[in-house]
Amino acid sequence: MRAETVVVRFFLRAVPALVPVARRRAIAQLIGHGVWLDEDATAAVELVVSELVTNAVVHADTDVLTLGLYVRGLRLTIDLHDGNHRLPVRRSADGGSEGGRGLELVEAMSLSNGWAETERGKHVWAELALPKPPPAVVRQRLLQLPPTPRQRVGTFPARTGNSTERTSAHVAVARRPHALARLAG
Repeated sequence: MRAETVVVRFFLRAVPALVPVARRRAIAQLIGHGVWLDEDATAAVELVVSELVTNAVVHADTDVLTLGLYVRGLRLTIDLHDGNHRLPVRRSADGGSEGGRGLELVEAMSLSNGWAETERGKHVWAELALPKPPPAVVRQRLLQLPPTPRQRVGTFPARTGNSTERTSAHVAVARRPHALARLAG
């Protein structure tokens, strides 16, 4: 299980032309931070980012958006903050309407989702499941790790005859098994 938390935040101008940019940047940031995404996870991230950013651009009446990506273990939280205090309203789209399905899509794609008012506006979030990387990907990442350093970790008692004396010991830091567990998710 991945022990660390990946946190990525970036700002966007609230204009429709930047929705695809937000989608591409979110995927690039996750991959750049070592988060493994299969085809389904990539599609889910792209859809949720698109819907959250589009809803904010259309309804929030604000100039700047903040998109946050938070990875903990095999969970990704996508969080969008805008400067408008008006909370989203879930509406039902009729068969011919062009809009009105965004929050339904986000809900369908996520493990959980919601929104809350903040001091400076609101944030709307969705939590997605991330796939476990296959063994070949884990192995490839392990082969790219730097060599294991040796480091002094302490002194241990050693018996010589009838007396006990302290001797220094150097123990290899076993990074590769730890990294394997971390990368295997």
